[in-house]
Amino acid sequence: MKKIGILVLLFPWLVMQAQTSTKQYVRSLKESTATGVMFGHHDDTLYGYRRRRGDGTGSDTQDVVGMFPAMMSFDISLIENAQKNRAIFDQMRTAIQEQHARGGFSTISWHADNIVTRGNSWDVSGGRVVSRILPGGDKAEDFLVWLNNVADFFLSLTDKDGEPIPIIFRPWHECNGTWFWWGRDLCTVDEYKALWSLTVKSLKKRGVKNVIYAFSPGGDIKSEKEYLSRYPGDKIISVLGVEGYAIRTTGSATDRQKFILNTRRSFDVVTPIAQKKKKLLAFTETGMKHNTDTQWWTQTLMPAIEGYPLCFLVTWRNATNDDNECYGIYKGHPAEADFKRFAQNPKILFR
Repeated sequence: MKKIGILVLLFPWLVMQAQTSTKQYVRSLKESTATGVMFGHHDDTLYGYRRRRGDGTGSDTQDVVGMFPAMMSFDISLIENAQKNRAIFDQMRTAIQEQHARGGFSTISWHADNIVTRGNSWDVSGGRVVSRILPGGDKAEDFLVWLNNVADFFLSLTDKDGEPIPIIFRPWHECNGTWFWWGRDLCTVDEYKALWSLTVKSLKKRGVKNVIYAFSPGGDIKSEKEYLSRYPGDKIISVLGVEGYAIRTTGSATDRQKFILNTRRSFDVVTPIAQKKKKLLAFTETGMKHNTDTQWWTQTLMPAIEGYPLCFLVTWRNATNDDNECYGIYKGHPAEADFKRFAQNPKILFR
C-alpha cells in the first residue's frame, strides 16, 4: 500500500506540471527517482500472453501482482499508413488515456518502415535511406507525410478534459547497431543528427508540445565517447537510455553474472553523463527472452540496476502465442513467484 499511496499523491501533480511546461515535467520526473524506479512493460494492456490485441482482457502484469505498470510502453509502427491502421491507433490512444487516468506514464518508440523498400525497420536493403528522407532527398516529401501522421496521433492524446497527455518519445533507437535502416553503417553521424532535428522540428511545427525525447543506443556501452557519438544534443534530449536483454539466461551463475556485468558497465558509463547533463536516466528496453531462469527478477535484473538513479525500466512485450517472446511476466510464467518478490520491493513502482 505504501508505494501505491506515494504514487497516488505524486503522479497527478507531475502530470499537471507536465501540461504547464515540459521543463517542469522533466524536473518532476527527476524528483520521482527519489521514490523509486517505475516498472514498465511494452503493450501491457493491448495484448499479452494468450490474449489478443483488442480483446479487452486486461494486463498480464496486473494478473500477477494486482497492479499495472507505472510506465507503459507502446510503438507507433504502422503509423506510416494511419488510415488503414486506424483501429490499432484508436486502441493505443485509449490505452494511453487509461494509463494517464490511473496516474501512470507512457513512453512511445517508432519502428518506422523502410520508406525506400517498404519493408520494416530491420530491412536495410534500401541503402542509405536516411540521406533520401532528409530535405532535398527524393523521399523527403513522403517522409514528411509520415511525420504528419505521427503529429496527428500525438495531438490526439488528450485527457477527459481535453488537456494534452505528456509522453516520452524514443525514436531512432539502437543507432549504434547495424540492424535498423538508421543504424551506424547506414547513415553518417551528421545525417543521423539531421534525422533527429527533422523529426523534432516537424512535430513542433504541427504544435506538438506534450512530448519529451529519449535517446537510447543499444547494447553493451563501453565509453562516453561511444555513447555520445550520435547524440542529438542537450536541447532535444531529456532522457538518456540504456538497452539490454538477457537473450538466453538459464539461471546459471555464469549467465546471470554476464547480464549483470554488461548492464552495470553500461550504467557506469551513462549515469555520470546523465548527472552531468542533468538528464533523466532509464533502462528503456530489457527483459529475459526465454522462460528458463526462475529467479531472473530478483537475482539478475535487480542486482543489475541496484544503486543507479533510474526513473523507469521497460520490459519488452509478451507475444500472444510464443513463450519465448515474453519479456515481461504473466500468470503461470516459471518466474511468477520471483516477480512477486521483485514487486514487493518498495523501490519498484506500479499503479
